[in-house]
Amino acid sequence: MLGIGRRGPLGRDAESAVCGAAPRAVCGIDEREAWVVLAGARGVGPVTFQRLVATLGSPIEVLRVAVEPGAAARLVDASAGPDAPPTLTLASAATIVEAAGDADEALAAVRSAGVAVVTQGDAAYPTRLRGIDLPPPVLFRRANLARHRPPRGMT
Repeated sequence: MLGIGRRGPLGRDAESAVCGAAPRAVCGIDEREAWVVLAGARGVGPVTFQRLVATLGSPIEVLRVAVEPGAAARLVDASAGPDAPPTLTLASAATIVEAAGDADEALAAVRSAGVAVVTQGDAAYPTRLRGIDLPPPVLFRRANLARHRPPRGMT
């Protein structure tokens, strides 16, 4: 039996084939972690977060774009609404580029705090919070959110 080894049949890491030119830091994170990295970048609020995701597809796609050449200008353009100016400045876009370049550093505080991450896409995201005008895209929790829901009825 012929062994291929960890670098694959073409002599390159299998992960590189999937991730293309994206740095290992972006390639090695999952979608939930991408939410944390993007939401934690300075200058990214709920409106910018939603516009970037709506334009580029998902938080991980935003981070993949952020590591490409010319990323800051592309992120600024992606933060514009259909009839609205961009919500990102080049300086704020640069913080996304920086965070994407070293996602592990951006995630270190969350990992060391031992908190759970709840995103707007999760069933555990509080319904009442989801209903406000600008809900935060990511919540961090230590307690069980189900314990904090108001009772459904009284007897």
